[in-house]
Amino acid sequence: MKISNPLVSVIVPCYNVEKYLKRCINSILNQTYNKLEIILVDDGSTDNSGKIADELAKKNQRIYVIHKRNEGLGFARNSALNIVTGDFITTIDSDDMVSNTYIEKFLSLINKYDSDIAVSQFITFSENVNFIKKEHYKEGILSPYEAVKTMFYQAKFDTSAWAKLYKTSLFNSIRYSQTAMSEDLETTYKLMLKSKRIAYTMEPTYFYYLRNDSMTGCQFNKKKLDIIKVANAVEFDITNNHPKLIPAMKCRLLSAYFNIFFQVKPNDKDNTNILWEHIKLYRKHVIMNVHARKKARIGAAISYFGKIFTRFIFSNMYK
Repeated sequence: MKISNPLVSVIVPCYNVEKYLKRCINSILNQTYNKLEIILVDDGSTDNSGKIADELAKKNQRIYVIHKRNEGLGFARNSALNIVTGDFITTIDSDDMVSNTYIEKFLSLINKYDSDIAVSQFITFSENVNFIKKEHYKEGILSPYEAVKTMFYQAKFDTSAWAKLYKTSLFNSIRYSQTAMSEDLETTYKLMLKSKRIAYTMEPTYFYYLRNDSMTGCQFNKKKLDIIKVANAVEFDITNNHPKLIPAMKCRLLSAYFNIFFQVKPNDKDNTNILWEHIKLYRKHVIMNVHARKKARIGAAISYFGKIFTRFIFSNMYK
């Protein structure tokens, strides 16, 4: 059912982003759709992020601030989910930006296709965003199973929490994983399976800022091994409750393990071996899956030549 002039809750977790926070919030305040509540969650920042958030809230009555101890993205988003009052929810990372039609586009998709979730493409940037908008982008709808398969195969969109608009009622029995890493991998697919249909556009409306000092940047840290706990939870749920999604799920988990494997330094043998054992669990399934991404199948095939050769090939491919 179409909701006239709905309130949209925008959740922005913040941790040590004093350099980027105002830029992010300005992109939200400049939306063509302005019936918003913006919830900034200061996740125990040790820089001036919390102070900046409070200053922004004083200047705009649509902004609310939660201050809490540092626990990670999942906890931060859940803190906001507990107090949201909007009809729809979107989450934006505090070092990223969105186009000025980000929310308007999502609402138009939801109304046009009578969907519970709308999804868009994103652009990765490290300095300035130079985005030239085309006149037409492909769009459409997917059933819950089609959407999750598409997402696990990393085709039209991925498992990220952001670049999506959700009907708030989907979160009634769902919260983000409380691991330090990959909290959205364990959550986004559940929201999609709970929805009636998902609308998508290939238009990039979200701008993902690539920074090396972020949790998801290129440097490995021990917290990234949370992927093992998350992957085990996803595999258990999919295997027992949604077996038709097993092939797609294995492709997504292999990609997740490869991503972190390439961040580990070659001389870190313990963590390299841990991740490699998990790569070996899925590689055969991915090679045999004609629906898997070409990149994933190539990576799986190369892995049979060993860790050192695989790292050498991929490091030279992406120089």
